Amino acid sequence: VSGRYDLALVDLNKALELSAYNAVAYYYRAMLYFDTGRYKAARTDMNDAVRIAPEEPELRCFRGDVNRAEGYYDWARADYDKALELSPRYADAFDKRGSLYLERGNGLAAINDFTEAIEINPRFARAYYNRGNAYLEQGNYADARKDFTRVISLNPAYHQAYYKRATVDLVQGKYEQVIADCTIAINLNEGYKDAYLLRAEA
Repeated sequence: VSGRYDLALVDLNKALELSAYNAVAYYYRAMLYFDTGRYKAARTDMNDAVRIAPEEPELRCFRGDVNRAEGYYDWARADYDKALELSPRYADAFDKRGSLYLERGNGLAAINDFTEAIEINPRFARAYYNRGNAYLEQGNYADARKDFTRVISLNPAYHQAYYKRATVDLVQGKYEQVIADCTIAINLNEGYKDAYLLRAEA
């Protein structure tokens, strides 16, 4: 992986050396930096990408991700807002802004954004998962369980959804279901420590 990363970085550096006015190259290089935790470098590249192509919602959305990772929450919110202004049916931007709201303690706004994402794309498993987490934080176990179950129906390999559904069932004393879901989560991801702990608790 590191070898492919290095080769990709060399190619992107060369592309930008040949043409500095290349938003896509800045974007791709920013994604490489982001994936390796080099957030400051990623933000610098995304600022250049947005400067070159300010009307591209995908660029705004990803810069929001970078700003959020660095803890610049107001800037991240502004980028997600702008992405949605440019593309009002951008499900991914609704989901990401909702995740930001949830992280910052605004559960109701988060649920609204996740719901918007789901209405745009009814098969958006991550949005159901995130909305389930928001419901869970509010103690709305019935709706949380429905959303985690929907995630599993859309993507049976989504191991975190089994764990979160088991979390709901533990609160409600459904221990056999907790054990069953944790076992599936562990079978899907043998290194899933939290699922082992939850299964032991049941």
